[in-house]
Amino acid sequence: MIVTAPTTAFTRAAAPSAFAAPSPGVAFAHALVEVEHARDGVLAGQFDQLPTIDAAIAHATEGFALLAPDAAFDPARKQAQGALRELQGARYHVDNLDRGTTDVTLHQHLAVEWLGQARGYLTEIAATLA
Repeated sequence: MIVTAPTTAFTRAAAPSAFAAPSPGVAFAHALVEVEHARDGVLAGQFDQLPTIDAAIAHATEGFALLAPDAAFDPARKQAQGALRELQGARYHVDNLDRGTTDVTLHQHLAVEWLGQARGYLTEIAATLA
């Protein structure tokens, strides 16, 4: 009998609802892992990254919701808003790639760029929360 693991897309898509992050730092770390996975996939020509980007958005949204409302977390909140904005932009371009756009080079380049910007914001959040 051969036992196989679930596909990455299924595992990643289920991740946000499977368990709650205990802290905003953990949620943003999960988002960062998803962003790096999606960016690597798009760079490799694997354009079926929408579930991975959606998981990153879910984790970043969860992290944003877990941030305390005091002024000490204002920098992290602004970085989280930037990360979410970049992830939405990346999602748009990956969606075009996944649907078979004729301008693959442009959308691939822009998706990688937006994911890279989101990665930068998430890395800054990790430093801010550390």
